[in-house]
Amino acid sequence: MAPRGYVLSRAAGVRTPALIAYDDACDLLPVPYLIVERVKGRALSQLDLEGSETPDIWREVGRDLARLHTGAGPPAPVAQSPTYRPAPAQTVTRDRTVGAHPRRWLHGA
Repeated sequence: MAPRGYVLSRAAGVRTPALIAYDDACDLLPVPYLIVERVKGRALSQLDLEGSETPDIWREVGRDLARLHTGAGPPAPVAQSPTYRPAPAQTVTRDRTVGAHPRRWLHGA
């Protein structure tokens, strides 16, 4: 089953890549994951557009954001997510390196 936010986004008409795989039950990997199709694109600055053409593009982005946020209630606290795992208390040591325990946590061990 796809994540609720993804389903709602697609239902609202937000242009988003197709879902390839999703697992929040950690059946295959020890962490939840979501894979979407790769979408070819280029940065707006690389499109060689006239200045008068970019406002239309930004309006389209704004419309997608409006669709995404229309009807959305306040976000639930992250800690209430069924896949939330708190980070270790000490993730970075004084010399700015990651200690052994946080390293295992980051790698899902």
